[in-house]
Amino acid sequence: MKPAETIHNLFENSTLTIDPAVDKVILDKALEALPEASSAGHNRWRLIMHSKITKTAIAAGVILIVYWLMLSDKGVTEAYAITQTIEAIKTVTSVHFKAELYKQGNIECWMLFDPPHRKPTHVCLYMPSFPIRKIDSPNGSFAYNEATNRYRVNRRDERNAHWYPDFANFFEESLKKAKKSDAVTIAEEFDDELQKQVIVISVDEGDRQCRYLIDSQTKLPIRFTSTETTHLMKWMRQTIAVKNMSLIEYNLPDPEGLFDIPADAEQVTEEIDVMVRPGCGMEVGSFTHQQACEKLANEFVAAVAEFDFEKAKSLYFPLMVPPPEKLAIMKLAKKAAGDKPLIEILELGDAYESGPYWFLPCKVRELGGNIKNDPLRIRFYELDGNQYCIIAMPD
Repeated sequence: MKPAETIHNLFENSTLTIDPAVDKVILDKALEALPEASSAGHNRWRLIMHSKITKTAIAAGVILIVYWLMLSDKGVTEAYAITQTIEAIKTVTSVHFKAELYKQGNIECWMLFDPPHRKPTHVCLYMPSFPIRKIDSPNGSFAYNEATNRYRVNRRDERNAHWYPDFANFFEESLKKAKKSDAVTIAEEFDDELQKQVIVISVDEGDRQCRYLIDSQTKLPIRFTSTETTHLMKWMRQTIAVKNMSLIEYNLPDPEGLFDIPADAEQVTEEIDVMVRPGCGMEVGSFTHQQACEKLANEFVAAVAEFDFEKAKSLYFPLMVPPPEKLAIMKLAKKAAGDKPLIEILELGDAYESGPYWFLPCKVRELGGNIKNDPLRIRFYELDGNQYCIIAMPD
């Protein structure tokens, strides 16, 4: 049975009167009819209305309006908007979105779907101004660097990975989280940027507040914003967690060759070899391996100590520039500690080679007094006829 039919049947057997409580009865029953919206041990959701439809109009014809909307689909009630959005997402064949991640910053992504399957058949994920495309498709899983024309076959196909941007389910999952805090609000507003009327669904997930702009015609999300996050570090620790979506487009033809690897591309085996690009790493020059490793370690630590994360990330893969919220926390901690450095080198050992990498024993003290004694993993590589080195995390 379709969700609209389920809701219709619930209303048909209800005894409703023209009363201020009528709206809440309708909305509560509609929410109970949503997929997995109600289960034992969970409180019933409360939907708080902010519609600009006048209370007089609602009181005069709420029953007729509900039935008319279900039959004609020319408007939207607050409860039915949720069902329509969930159903509309299920029919999407492609989505292109630009997003800001808590950990990695800005990304752009294309996904292709084969309805009714909820997992994408094709995914292409990349960062603006960064030449790497992460590609997952029936032809394989690859990382491709446009700047160096190198590619690497990845060990795992991540189309079904739980941490991938789960676009087909992200709205529904957000609503499920809201059951714990019992807070979902819906409004109809005119958006100045989009220059049109939109449906605004605000969801309190418990540890963050989310705001969805829904197209009033297609019933699809066209913007997403997390307006407040109470546990920033929880989201920073996730592999991929979406903070905002500034653009969402549907059912467009995907750009030609987006999911393909050029026939003349060079295949490499180590992750760092496909990720390096002009402008990253440190040029070795005439330094020995020992000297180069020590110089790289000192330059990286000095950059972090000075909050120069742009330079630090060019010397260490896959370091990302912390978001403004985390930078503010780090600066406050530094000030509270008497402006001691975020990290300082206490001792460097003799570098040694193991496989394709060099390892430099490194003893450091972090802000707060924590001492770590771990070797830095360093990759030496050739690019444009010159030798470079870069600190690399294990694959």
